[in-house]
Amino acid sequence: MMEARLQSRLGDLAHLRRRARLWRALAGCWAAGAVVGFALLLTPGIAALGHLWVIPLLAGIIAGVVVLAVGKYRLGEVQELINELEPQEPGLRHLLSAAAEQRPAEASGSLGFLQLRVIEEALAHPRQEVWRRQLERRLAFAKVAHAGSFVALLAIALVLNRGATHGASVLGSLIGEEITVTPGDARVERGTGLVIAARFGGTPPVEATLVWL
Repeated sequence: MMEARLQSRLGDLAHLRRRARLWRALAGCWAAGAVVGFALLLTPGIAALGHLWVIPLLAGIIAGVVVLAVGKYRLGEVQELINELEPQEPGLRHLLSAAAEQRPAEASGSLGFLQLRVIEEALAHPRQEVWRRQLERRLAFAKVAHAGSFVALLAIALVLNRGATHGASVLGSLIGEEITVTPGDARVERGTGLVIAARFGGTPPVEATLVWL
């Protein structure tokens, strides 16, 4: 078993790394659901189907459940952390790896003098705060990416729901199709006929109501 102080120190860093990876993975799940929803937006005539907004949400949720199920602690994670923290410093990587590999002697149940020297040197290394700040920044960026992709997924789900509810083109709901009414504002004499036409930028709605004042 790894020396208690070193295990606690590296364990805290590994926990930050694991959380950042989890948030990034969840961000990817929501982004995948948003891509599914956007593909539905581009499908002609898809507005005729109801409850389309459920599809991208389900896609994101199912992917998120899979990520949470497999995102637990894995063997070798500390070594992966060491390799990732200092990719350009092989000497420091070897020091951390050597310190993590030290085990008490079976006979005495304690670490030897040289083993303790290696562990103390690793614990006293000044780069530890740099590693922590680096991992905390990764975690913050991952959370921002997670929030952005989740908002995008919800926005596309709302657009799909709106398009199905109003019977309009789903893509038109997203880009805001224009409706042109002619002649627009006009004055006519009493008893005179007037032809009013409405031109829709995309697929016309199932029903339309003309209101005049």
